[in-house]
Amino acid sequence: MFRAIFGFGQSIILVITMFTTAGLFVPRELGCYLRRLDRMGIYDNRTRDSVPQTEFFDLIIDHFAQARDDDRTPKAIMIVYDGARADALVNTRGSDESAIFLLQREGGRIYHMHTGGPLRNRQGTDTAQGFATILTGRWADGAGGHGVFTNGHTKSVNPPLVFQPLLEQGYVDSAAFVVSWNGHFTRANADGVGTANYSNDVALFDELGLNMNWSMNSNDAASVATAIDMLEDPDGPGFLVISLEYTDSAGHRSTFGNHNPEYVQAFHNAERAGLEMIEAIRARPTYAQEDWLIMVTSDHGGYSIYHGRQFQVARQVFLAVNRDLGW
Repeated sequence: MFRAIFGFGQSIILVITMFTTAGLFVPRELGCYLRRLDRMGIYDNRTRDSVPQTEFFDLIIDHFAQARDDDRTPKAIMIVYDGARADALVNTRGSDESAIFLLQREGGRIYHMHTGGPLRNRQGTDTAQGFATILTGRWADGAGGHGVFTNGHTKSVNPPLVFQPLLEQGYVDSAAFVVSWNGHFTRANADGVGTANYSNDVALFDELGLNMNWSMNSNDAASVATAIDMLEDPDGPGFLVISLEYTDSAGHRSTFGNHNPEYVQAFHNAERAGLEMIEAIRARPTYAQEDWLIMVTSDHGGYSIYHGRQFQVARQVFLAVNRDLGW
């Protein structure tokens, strides 16, 4: 009898482990995640009013289109902390080394956003899907969707990346996408599986003669150095997107979440890098003649050492921006 009970217990543990690994089991403490986010007192909207990640495309286009009649030249930067959860912001609240809270202190806003598409759709909460939504303004599913469902999936040239109308319509003379994860546009993903997500777009931009810099770097420090070089150049890109892997790498190594000191330190590292880039923008000799839209966001969150499922800890992301968007 004892052996039978012991064997049954082992089976239950094995099933729970398998479900957790597959992302199908949600620990009980995650059930109050949205309530905890609302109680943080950081965000300017509530989780129930979370803004879809699809809004980025129009936000960026509108910034350049509406600023054309202004005396200042529109510029924009998007700094993405890959894998940064929405609750990670508590770690740098009150810090002098925070890009996010610098923007808020100076009149900007911090908004709840969500990735992953509508609940129970086929879009997951991975890097490829999140970035494809950010850059196209579409979810993966449905007519006109970007169709990127996995990290190793190559996007079609339609819908276009936001860089394309900005360059084709003359809103910017040049643009840049700075990364250290090779799944974006250089070759297969980090595990050597599949093809690059934007290889079709890279080929199209080359064919059209668009002045686009697809910058692949060896690590985050190299990405930040590349971005700062671009920002220090008065003739550098009018729109720059940079992805930092600090939090995502730490999460996959040793778990996503504020209980993990390595993950917390990774968030601090990302924040310091973001602040460096904002300081580089403000040191530009042409800064007074420019109208900068500065965005700090995340592509997805995470749970255990994973992301991809529709858990709120992976779906909920954030946007810190240097103005009130009325969201």
